[in-house]
Amino acid sequence: MIVDPSGTLLGKLAHICAAEPGGCRYDHNTTDEERRVIDNLFIICGKHHDLIDDKSNVKKYPADLLRKYKKAHENRFKKAERQLIKQFVDTTQVNQPTYPKTLKALAKAIDADDMEGREEEIRGVRRFVKKIKELPLTEREFALKLAERMRRRRKSELPVDDVEGAFGISASILKRHMGVLEHHELGSIEDTMNSTCGFGTVNAIVILGSRFWIFAKLRGMRLMN
Repeated sequence: MIVDPSGTLLGKLAHICAAEPGGCRYDHNTTDEERRVIDNLFIICGKHHDLIDDKSNVKKYPADLLRKYKKAHENRFKKAERQLIKQFVDTTQVNQPTYPKTLKALAKAIDADDMEGREEEIRGVRRFVKKIKELPLTEREFALKLAERMRRRRKSELPVDDVEGAFGISASILKRHMGVLEHHELGSIEDTMNSTCGFGTVNAIVILGSRFWIFAKLRGMRLMN
């Protein structure tokens, strides 16, 4: 065992070819510096460290065999490291959007010809796409579904109760989704004051970024070119 369950390193640093004359597998053809380089060192458990450095076992554990052990051991941990790295993939970066140079296709799709040549609108859409690109996929899909509902109802905002009921989600889940959207500056939950007969009541409403309705209609970015 090289590392125990608590994370304590139990292994010992061993030389393949001894650092000093008289040691196991000492190679007089190498320099002191060469005997200290990483290629001549490897970590091994205490038990096997004693075995390979026992002079009676020199023939059993020649330098070439120890180098083979070192390479196999390192490859095993490199494989585990690669597998660990693969577990952590930023899914927002798997597919990259195409940023619009003009809004010709978009303007045609939503029947807004005056949008096509406006540089300010192009820059605004590009900024919006950049924000969307970084949005986690779950919140991205939720926002698009929410925008579709707003578009169908011709509303720029919806009561919290309406959203929870329509999507069958709890207040905590809605708060979590909207918290992510707010972090990306793409939506929020706001409190509004309604006044009836002199009495004020506070209602919570869900608000999305103003351009979400476009993406709700297009369901993606492919028409922007």
